[in-house]
Amino acid sequence: MKCIIIFVVLAQVSFLLNGCESFYYRTPIKGSDKFPRPESHEKVSHPYPIPFEEYYQNKGLNFFAFGDWGEQKPESGQFQVAKALQDWANENTSFIVNVGDNFYQENENLPFNDKTDHESVLSINDPKWHTYWLNVYNGTLKKIYWYMVAGNHDWYRTKDQLISAKDADWIFVVGHHPLVGACQTKKASAYKMHRFPPLFNKYNVSAYIGGHVHDIEFSAANRTTNVTYFGVGGGGAAGSDTCGNTTWAAPFTFGFLHINIPNDGDTLYFDYIEANETDKPSRISYSGIVHSRKWHEKY
Repeated sequence: MKCIIIFVVLAQVSFLLNGCESFYYRTPIKGSDKFPRPESHEKVSHPYPIPFEEYYQNKGLNFFAFGDWGEQKPESGQFQVAKALQDWANENTSFIVNVGDNFYQENENLPFNDKTDHESVLSINDPKWHTYWLNVYNGTLKKIYWYMVAGNHDWYRTKDQLISAKDADWIFVVGHHPLVGACQTKKASAYKMHRFPPLFNKYNVSAYIGGHVHDIEFSAANRTTNVTYFGVGGGGAAGSDTCGNTTWAAPFTFGFLHINIPNDGDTLYFDYIEANETDKPSRISYSGIVHSRKWHEKY
């Protein structure tokens, strides 16, 4: 049986939110596993403190990616995206990757730490976990693990993790801020974003998955970069324009990304799902393929 190695780097401040029991298990790589996962989806875990490996049954890998969803204003789209995700998810869905900006402040005129309407969450007991997450994503989505990055600029240990993944079939880096077009240079000195595309090229990263810009967009690998860039910031916050210099983009669009890697591990198939309207079914708005690192070495 062929073993496919997929390495995912959660760049920026990363943590794990746990759902119910799933069909795979995890083995810590280093340290001691002192943080058992919650027994039900009604609980939220503390940040997971150590790297870990996961072993899946030989059934391919299916997962979703999206972000920027924690807003429930009249012009927002969190609920229609959640419904579309629920329609697409099934027993073969391995996990969900979320790229941050999960808990907005609804009234920006209030202090950022207002007790009833604040930016982010104050603790794992904050009721916003239920208002914006547990009470919104239902059905099969409650049985799937969610892997999160926070929406800030803390990019630590990324280089070391990339070096350790040199033999992987696939390397995915997940962060909040986009790294293409004009978005790469915005507040570059603060977020250090400009440092990462050269690093990704050097270590042959397969794809970067990011959000922050409230749309869905795709930038294919080309002669200047071997990295594919997936923009998945259409999770529900009010829409915005694109970063520019993309292969395909849907500005002011709510939606998410579906990725499928079959058993042979050589090819990734992806679909962007548009979920703009509550009274109409979601639809595929763009599809494509990406080949693995080892496929490129062979061909």
